[in-house]
Amino acid sequence: MKQRVIFSLIGAISLLSAQSYAFAEQANWRTWKHSQQYQVHYYKNAEGHYAIKAKLFIAKATKAQFISLLHDTKHAPDWLEGVKRVNLLGSPSANQTLVFTLLNSPWPVADRELYTESCYQALQGQSSRLLIQSLDPDQEVGRGRVRIKELEALWTLTPRTDGLVLEYEVVADPGGAIPTWLSNRVSLNSVYKTLMNLRRVLPKTQVMSPLPLQEGDCSGFKQK
Repeated sequence: MKQRVIFSLIGAISLLSAQSYAFAEQANWRTWKHSQQYQVHYYKNAEGHYAIKAKLFIAKATKAQFISLLHDTKHAPDWLEGVKRVNLLGSPSANQTLVFTLLNSPWPVADRELYTESCYQALQGQSSRLLIQSLDPDQEVGRGRVRIKELEALWTLTPRTDGLVLEYEVVADPGGAIPTWLSNRVSLNSVYKTLMNLRRVLPKTQVMSPLPLQEGDCSGFKQK
């Protein structure tokens, strides 16, 4: 039976509104990869870590399919780059979720573990937004792992008559003794590969009924 879960990629962060989140308008975004179907941009923040924003159009895909795919833990490692497993820890409300994610780091870097909370809200028109922020619970870190404590992410979902536009923004401090240049490279590749996987699997995703996550009020989803 499929478990219900929301995931976080390496480097995710917390957001409250388009005016207050860490990805406010930047003049120094640089293009890393782009085509007619996707774009990947980045800039270096004050700590030296890349903030990444990506945009992808997927033909014949829907918001319902995207939410269903995010909650299918069995197949999460098949398309989420660098993810070993995800586990649902709780659902405080119909539009919020608490999740544990285990990330598979390349040798000799230690694996990362990540605790997140998320909130799903409607925007103007038919668009929706999924806000994600990291947590640091009072729980022992797994043996041989490093916990990601600083992580924010944002998904924006905009339906079109011919498909779905996904926008993703993410930044992180992976923690531990990992060179910034390496974590930046891993983050860029992780986002890009996940987008390519999404383009392949999302149109084939079966919609869960009822949907495991509903749009709701995120005004109490406070930024750290």
